[in-house]
Amino acid sequence: MAQNIRLLAPAIFPNDVCIISDIDNMPLSKEYFQENISNFGGDEFIIYRPDATTEDMISIMWNAAKGSVWSDIFDVKDIDNIYNKIKSWYPANYSIRGNNWYFDQKTLKKYIEEYEKKDYSKIVRLNDESAGFCRLNRSNYSIFFNKFYDYEKNYSDFHMPRPYKKYKRIIDKVFNLNF
Repeated sequence: MAQNIRLLAPAIFPNDVCIISDIDNMPLSKEYFQENISNFGGDEFIIYRPDATTEDMISIMWNAAKGSVWSDIFDVKDIDNIYNKIKSWYPANYSIRGNNWYFDQKTLKKYIEEYEKKDYSKIVRLNDESAGFCRLNRSNYSIFFNKFYDYEKNYSDFHMPRPYKKYKRIIDKVFNLNF
């Protein structure tokens, strides 16, 4: 259930732009996350990486909108609505295993498709290439930092290795280089 609260919690902040991702992803680029959406009016839902998953879901990593937009999409206005929505999504015998691992991403896709039917122009899909997406990915991790981190690149995000305690040194180093 915890993985799905991020779809609903932004509604509590109606006037603020809320961006969601996974806990193991660190945003690194102001240009990527702010400048790419600065020309929009504020009532759009931005999908930063529409092609990052299979067609039956939308990647959780990097979606942004004002809380009021999240509220409209998921039809929740307050904490009680959020609680009831979460309860309605889960049967008593729910398990995180199997297809349920992607429940949040499939749910996001379902609700975005419904919302898009009301007003297609309110859903904005960015393009990795034109938006300048460049991930520092844990799959490329090397114990030699200079082989892992390219100082010439403008990374958009860092998909961090886990667990934090084991990789604290490298995660902290990336953080300190960027902030």
